[in-house]
Amino acid sequence: MCVTSGPALLGGTMAFTFDHLDNPDKRTWHVSGYQNNALDLSGNPNCMLLHFPGDEIRTIHGPETTHRFMADMTRVLPALEPLRDFRNSRGTRSASNFQPRVEEYGDYHVVLAQDDTNILDMLEAVPEQRRPPRTKQLEALVNWYQQKFENYCFVLACFVGEVRPIHPIVVEYVPHNDDVLFVPGLEAHDGLPPVIGQPVERDFRVAFGLQVCPQPVQVQYTDHAIRGQRWAPDDVTGMYDNRLQGPNQDYVVPYDSIKDGLFGKELLEVLVG
Repeated sequence: MCVTSGPALLGGTMAFTFDHLDNPDKRTWHVSGYQNNALDLSGNPNCMLLHFPGDEIRTIHGPETTHRFMADMTRVLPALEPLRDFRNSRGTRSASNFQPRVEEYGDYHVVLAQDDTNILDMLEAVPEQRRPPRTKQLEALVNWYQQKFENYCFVLACFVGEVRPIHPIVVEYVPHNDDVLFVPGLEAHDGLPPVIGQPVERDFRVAFGLQVCPQPVQVQYTDHAIRGQRWAPDDVTGMYDNRLQGPNQDYVVPYDSIKDGLFGKELLEVLVG
């Protein structure tokens, strides 16, 4: 479940977001992780596009060496419908010293950018074997994102062939609005912009956490070295969105609802449109 620059099959998506206070600069940062399986159908290198409502985005290293990190976190989240076999917020940007960049991260090369970055030019720094071709379709997709999600930051996760990562891509950013937690949930797997709100089949495990307040699910990490890492929440709330006809949308949840411990369908009902 995500938006790709060319045709692809995707599944098994798991994601999370939680907040933390950076003690040196006294600012709130949001940490987000995203993991799925992808099979390119375009015959060329492909990429997944993820958007986040914040500034100064950067990767967190450590999670890309883990195993079952996301599976441990999301495996007990409640499903919204009976289980089936699936086979197939805006704000004002503050001044920052952010520099767009390309990094190798596990199974991907990732482009980290903000909406005023020439993202397509940044792709030139991606190694050729993982660099998506610069087509009119890709240009239109990037332009759509920059128009629809002004002042957001972006991650383009470039891959080739089939990827089945055992770890998520984890980033952190300074949110525009720390009254909500955000997980990107839009999907379109044909290289075209997603149709926001269109009913689509969902297969998305999404978790949220707060530094100041325990949540209903205590995470039992298989790798005990994960516990206590600043990028790994001890407890989460969330849901397994397995709706056959769920709206194509992001997951934007009010901070207060998470603080109140809402869980599963209750949490779904308070999503910000």
